[in-house]
Amino acid sequence: MCWAGGRYGSAGGGCSAVQSDRAAGVLVGAACGDALGVPYEFQPPLAAGHQPEMCGGGLGPYAPVEYSDDTQMAVCIAEVSASGADLRSSDSLDRIAANFLRWRREGASDIGAQTRQVLGAVSHPDGAGLAAAMRDAATDLHRRTGRSAGNGSLMRTAPVALAYLGRPDALAEAARAVSELTNHDVLAGDACVLWCSGIRRAIIDATFDGVREGLDLVPAQRRDQWSNWLTEAESKAPEQFRPNGFVVPALQAAWSAITHTAVPDHDPARGSFACQHLQHALTAAVCAGDDTDTVAAIAGALLGARWGSSAVPLAWQRVVHGWPTLRAADLIRLAVLTAQGGQTDSTGWPGCARAPRQPVGPLLLAHPHDPGVILGNLRTDAAAATPVRWSPCAGSAVTTSATWRPPTGSRRGWSTSPAPTRTRTSSSTRPPGWSPSSVQKAALCCCTVPPARAARRRSPPATPP
Repeated sequence: MCWAGGRYGSAGGGCSAVQSDRAAGVLVGAACGDALGVPYEFQPPLAAGHQPEMCGGGLGPYAPVEYSDDTQMAVCIAEVSASGADLRSSDSLDRIAANFLRWRREGASDIGAQTRQVLGAVSHPDGAGLAAAMRDAATDLHRRTGRSAGNGSLMRTAPVALAYLGRPDALAEAARAVSELTNHDVLAGDACVLWCSGIRRAIIDATFDGVREGLDLVPAQRRDQWSNWLTEAESKAPEQFRPNGFVVPALQAAWSAITHTAVPDHDPARGSFACQHLQHALTAAVCAGDDTDTVAAIAGALLGARWGSSAVPLAWQRVVHGWPTLRAADLIRLAVLTAQGGQTDSTGWPGCARAPRQPVGPLLLAHPHDPGVILGNLRTDAAAATPVRWSPCAGSAVTTSATWRPPTGSRRGWSTSPAPTRTRTSSSTRPPGWSPSSVQKAALCCCTVPPARAARRRSPPATPP
């Protein structure tokens, strides 16, 4: 496990850069799937070969590349989870409920029927006890209609997974607690648990195994049924799960789109990359028809967790946006802060508007797997100017100042005279880990020295001339 302390499990270091990228992909992946599906909501399946576009419209109507209520409600949760709060606490649930009501007042042009009824039944807009009042409204709706297992809580559940990457049991509790604010039916809570489990596992080790792992977090009496539903999704095409306003076919449609889309071969020479699975699977989710934005948002959260924000096409990231005036960078910030328990790093990222550039020192090293190749960069040291050129092609170093000295014990074959001097040396006598003490400019010639040529070189004298 890579998360340390508190709710992230046992001690042992922070998440890696790759895992952070996967966490960053969760909300932006959901938002892009959402925006891709908006124009085709409640339409029949798209014709074979049709490539969906983020052209807006839908039930909003939404602007081009604008995400809808699916991501908007996820943002309501992420604004709380990004503070490091425990989403199971009454205070956190009150804040999430207050955000739902604020969204209904300020930015909701498209609300699902069930969510609309629940939010409309809450009389006071904020304060202690708001979550309890919202749960009561959801319970009353279920008692009157028997229908409270819509896909509305599943579409927004992704931030919950980010908040409990090291504690699956707490993840399950939080997923149910947030789901029950609007969806009383236990199937809605089960679906959120399964999908959050999938997102968690995808971030940790880049697999989709977590969805089925989540069966262990579902009550025993419903595990076999959910296992059968997952198997059905794996055996049928996504367009066969329509209508998908009910949470079970919504999850099945998303899972089917992911599992039925082949992962491309990783062959950069042909422009083929495995991470393109994200884009292809989102296309499959939208082409399935019916509640396209919701199914694609559900799928996008898991795909983003598996492949990372770096797999989301840059053309999408540059333009995706939505309530409340957020863009891709804002969604990434909320996601990473949630995964980090609300904590920023030493530079303030991702809580700052712009992270300072980290200093990079001069580098001149032999390649660890090919000593005939020298690795280098170009940095400026304002304290002193010492142009240095190391040319493995000629087997020589040129300095123009006596301020540079080779490391102690590594003077063999090197010149320290103040005048520009070329001293021949063989690859076998290059000082390992050599770097100049003061470098302003370096013109580096990086190439492989043929072994035969290196063997023909004479060894330099034992001491500098």
